[in-house]
Amino acid sequence: MMQKTEISIETLLNDLAADRKLARELGQPSAAIAATHLTAKLCGFLIDRKETGAPGEFAGLSEAEILAKVRAVFGEETAELLSKALERHERLAIDAEPAETERT
Repeated sequence: MMQKTEISIETLLNDLAADRKLARELGQPSAAIAATHLTAKLCGFLIDRKETGAPGEFAGLSEAEILAKVRAVFGEETAELLSKALERHERLAIDAEPAETERT
Protein backbone atom coordinates (compact mmCIF):
# COMPACT_ATOMS: atom_id res chain seq x y z
CA MET A 1 0.00 0.00 0.00
CA MET A 2 1.34 3.46 -0.89
CA GLN A 3 1.79 5.93 1.90
CA LYS A 4 1.07 9.61 1.35
CA THR A 5 4.15 11.75 2.00
CA GLU A 6 3.58 14.98 3.88
CA ILE A 7 5.72 17.73 2.44
CA SER A 8 5.87 21.12 4.11
CA ILE A 9 8.24 24.04 4.29
CA GLU A 10 9.51 22.56 7.54
CA THR A 11 10.32 19.16 6.00
CA LEU A 12 11.94 20.80 2.98
CA LEU A 13 14.08 23.04 5.17
CA ASN A 14 15.09 20.07 7.33
CA ASP A 15 16.09 18.11 4.22
CA LEU A 16 18.09 21.04 2.88
CA ALA A 17 19.87 21.48 6.22
CA ALA A 18 20.83 17.78 6.18
CA ASP A 19 21.94 18.03 2.54
CA ARG A 20 24.03 21.11 3.31
CA LYS A 21 25.68 19.37 6.26
CA LEU A 22 26.47 16.30 4.14
CA ALA A 23 27.84 18.45 1.31
CA ARG A 24 30.21 20.18 3.74
CA GLU A 25 31.31 16.86 5.23
CA LEU A 26 32.06 15.55 1.74
CA GLY A 27 33.96 18.70 0.78
CA GLN A 28 31.36 19.75 -1.80
CA PRO A 29 31.12 23.55 -1.37
CA SER A 30 29.03 24.03 -4.52
CA ALA A 31 26.37 21.64 -3.25
CA ALA A 32 26.41 23.31 0.18
CA ILE A 33 26.00 26.73 -1.43
CA ALA A 34 23.16 25.43 -3.61
CA ALA A 35 21.36 24.10 -0.50
CA THR A 36 21.85 27.45 1.24
CA HIS A 37 20.57 29.29 -1.84
CA LEU A 38 17.44 27.16 -2.05
CA THR A 39 16.84 27.56 1.69
CA ALA A 40 16.98 31.34 1.28
CA LYS A 41 14.48 31.14 -1.60
CA LEU A 42 12.07 28.99 0.40
CA CYS A 43 12.28 31.42 3.32
CA GLY A 44 11.56 34.38 1.04
CA PHE A 45 14.97 36.03 1.34
CA LEU A 46 15.69 35.60 -2.38
CA ILE A 47 13.01 36.28 -4.93
CA ASP A 48 13.33 35.57 -8.63
CA ARG A 49 11.95 38.50 -10.53
CA LYS A 50 11.24 38.79 -14.19
CA GLU A 51 10.49 42.03 -15.94
CA THR A 52 7.66 41.96 -18.43
CA GLY A 53 6.64 44.48 -21.01
CA ALA A 54 8.57 46.67 -23.38
CA PRO A 55 10.88 49.45 -22.16
CA GLY A 56 8.81 52.43 -21.08
CA GLU A 57 5.53 50.52 -21.25
CA PHE A 58 4.68 51.39 -17.67
CA ALA A 59 5.93 54.98 -17.76
CA GLY A 60 2.49 56.39 -18.54
CA LEU A 61 0.71 54.77 -15.61
CA SER A 62 -0.69 57.00 -12.91
CA GLU A 63 0.12 56.41 -9.25
CA ALA A 64 -3.41 55.07 -8.72
CA GLU A 65 -2.98 52.57 -11.58
CA ILE A 66 0.34 51.39 -10.21
CA LEU A 67 -1.11 50.96 -6.72
CA ALA A 68 -4.06 49.02 -8.17
CA LYS A 69 -1.70 46.64 -9.97
CA VAL A 70 0.43 46.19 -6.84
CA ARG A 71 -2.73 45.56 -4.80
CA ALA A 72 -3.95 42.94 -7.29
CA VAL A 73 -0.63 41.08 -7.39
CA PHE A 74 0.81 41.53 -3.90
CA GLY A 75 -2.16 42.42 -1.72
CA GLU A 76 -3.47 45.34 0.27
CA GLU A 77 -0.63 45.47 2.81
CA THR A 78 2.06 45.84 0.14
CA ALA A 79 0.03 48.46 -1.75
CA GLU A 80 -0.38 50.44 1.48
CA LEU A 81 3.36 50.28 2.18
CA LEU A 82 4.12 51.49 -1.35
CA SER A 83 1.60 54.29 -1.01
CA LYS A 84 3.20 55.49 2.23
CA ALA A 85 6.67 55.28 0.67
CA LEU A 86 5.51 57.37 -2.30
CA GLU A 87 3.98 59.97 0.03
CA ARG A 88 7.23 60.17 2.02
CA HIS A 89 9.24 60.49 -1.19
CA GLU A 90 7.01 63.36 -2.35
CA ARG A 91 7.40 65.14 1.01
CA LEU A 92 11.19 64.78 0.88
CA ALA A 93 11.28 66.06 -2.70
CA ILE A 94 9.21 69.11 -1.75
CA ASP A 95 11.42 69.81 1.28
CA ALA A 96 14.55 69.57 -0.90
CA GLU A 97 13.35 72.17 -3.44
CA PRO A 98 15.26 75.45 -3.13
CA ALA A 99 13.17 78.42 -2.10
CA GLU A 100 12.49 80.91 -4.84
CA THR A 101 14.36 84.16 -4.40
CA GLU A 102 13.14 87.55 -5.40
CA ARG A 103 14.70 89.01 -8.48
CA THR A 104 15.70 92.60 -8.21
